[in-house]
Order: sequence, then C-alpha cells, then structure tokens
Amino acid sequence: MGSVRNCSFCYDGLVELFESLLFLKTDNVVDVLAVSSVGPGIFAVTKSVEECVRVFEERNMQVMVREINNGTYLVDSSVPLPNFWNTPSTTKAFAEKPACRHVVPYIDELGTS
Repeated sequence: MGSVRNCSFCYDGLVELFESLLFLKTDNVVDVLAVSSVGPGIFAVTKSVEECVRVFEERNMQVMVREINNGTYLVDSSVPLPNFWNTPSTTKAFAEKPACRHVVPYIDELGTS
C-alpha cells in the first residue's frame, strides 16, 4: 500500500478505494492489482474479466477491458490529435481546479493565491 498512499497525495479516497479492491488479489480473482499514478488509474490482470468488471463498476469506476498482446504492434494508420495542453477546456480545468490540500499551507506561507 506504500505506492498507493504516495499516489493518493492529491486524490482523496484513493487509498480507501484500493483497499476495497484488495480482496480481488487475496481471493485470487486477479493475478495483478496495481495503481498507476498517471491518472490515477487502477488496473488488474485477470482471467476472471466479468467478475473484475462487475466489482470495478460497483465502485463507479470507468472500466476499459483490454487483452494482453505478447507480440508486436503494427501502426497501420494514424490520426493527428489536437494538443491536449493547448485546448481552452484544459486550460480552464487546470485554472479552476483547487490546489491540492497538501500544498495549500505552503501557498499560504508564500502569500500568493
């Protein structure tokens, strides 16, 4: 749980959510249960896909199911996408998002807002 606690720095409720999923690993429903700090995202590797999806959806998690590819990838076409960071909606979202509760005291000490 050390990594989960580290990744929960700005995401209240992540530790509790992950703890509610631990039974998937301890009951051998999944082979891997982990959190990625990018997002954050919780992912599992399992042969019991339906059960895992059900449990994730019961916790109102967005679920994406993918298959492991142990081969190689071939890009047969590509579509250029707009730069995420230069969109007005992204700028607005970051400008309006409240500061992480862990840094607010330091911001207050600096006298900026």
